[in-house]
Amino acid sequence: MKLANLKARICNTFNHIKQRVPKNISKMSKLDKIAAIGFMGSLITIFVFVTGKNLPDFFRPTAPATTLEDSTIEDESDKNSDMDDEKNSDTNDDESNGINIDVNIDGTIDIDGDGDNGVNIVVNPAGADTNGPDTKTSEKLTMSRSAYREGLYRAIGSDMYMVADYYADFNHDGNYELFALVSTEDNYVLETATYAHREENVSFILGQVWFVNQDGARNISLTDSHDTSLEYWATFDILMFGEDKFLPCIKEGFSKNIVYLWGVTPSGEPYQSDFSGYGSDILLNNHNEIELFYSNYDSYYVAETGGLIGPTYNPYYFYWDGKSFKEYGGTLISIDSLYSINGSKRLLEQVYTELKESAGDIQMKEVYYRENGVININYQCRENISDDDYSNYNVTLRYEDGKLKIIPGESGLLRKGLYHPALIDLIAIFPETSFEKLFG
Repeated sequence: MKLANLKARICNTFNHIKQRVPKNISKMSKLDKIAAIGFMGSLITIFVFVTGKNLPDFFRPTAPATTLEDSTIEDESDKNSDMDDEKNSDTNDDESNGINIDVNIDGTIDIDGDGDNGVNIVVNPAGADTNGPDTKTSEKLTMSRSAYREGLYRAIGSDMYMVADYYADFNHDGNYELFALVSTEDNYVLETATYAHREENVSFILGQVWFVNQDGARNISLTDSHDTSLEYWATFDILMFGEDKFLPCIKEGFSKNIVYLWGVTPSGEPYQSDFSGYGSDILLNNHNEIELFYSNYDSYYVAETGGLIGPTYNPYYFYWDGKSFKEYGGTLISIDSLYSINGSKRLLEQVYTELKESAGDIQMKEVYYRENGVININYQCRENISDDDYSNYNVTLRYEDGKLKIIPGESGLLRKGLYHPALIDLIAIFPETSFEKLFG
């Protein structure tokens, strides 16, 4: 039998199975289901053995409409009648009553549950070619993680692969979306990597950022919509604020990294938060606040050059108000006001003790109070009083549960550099109640 005829017969057989088995799966006994799966597995094995080819090699995006790839897309009439069922049963691939057979790129077969109610046969299109970085088709993708992944692989081309994906209903409208990191490189581990300025083992995966919904897959990397550079990395979980969800990622820069936070608009489009592009690290703390670490060069003042040098990293605080992100802006308060809080002098004595290990002249400068109870204090320190050069340090206190405590710094109690009232003035919200009224 000619190879072309064999291919056509295999395709027709699979299409026949695809059409008939899902309609009758609920009526089949377990034994019948096992027999059906065994038959399909045997058919694939015989095909690979006879031809010496991997099955996915015969199913490309340019193949006729009767190929396996197109058989996984619902007819428009079926989709309209089943839309409600899909949202309830297919938005989470882990919850399933059906059977999924994945033919991997190496010809192996995986059988597991998928979000469909019938038997779903999927050829992994990891090797598929594409004419461009985006795929928007008239056919809607089925709303499931596996279908979104399949649509992504059709878009990215044979030289790329997905190394991380984040599937969720980001804007809680009932429709799920998927953000993905796409790369050509293997992920690598930096043994003493710094994440949010805490040493720990972190796996950094460089790649492009892609977005997938029912309309298709597209590259949303920031430099260009068709950006081919591999400059983004993500080791994060989805950040959740009630029903709203966001995905942070970082772009690797020459002098410092840049944080981007992606969300999804009510209309289903990906967008960046107001503080995207400002910080170099990001974390969600125990108070459900975002700490955005700002990188600056204000560690030392050198009198000879009249400028500040030395990298510093200090967190600023943000919160989600249900519509947008806001920053906890800082109001300048007096040192006497700070001392009015019980226990403050005892804590600051500990700070002085640490500073005296490297400085002879210590001056407390600006003190900023933020509405989340955070107090930032800037210090200017010299080795001796006659020095023109000086170092900048800061300490952070937090008032909660009626007590004041020190938030540890990079090492010990302190961090290098200076705090300012706000990182992003346009979204900063400053305390409405005066510090004296609150603690006086």
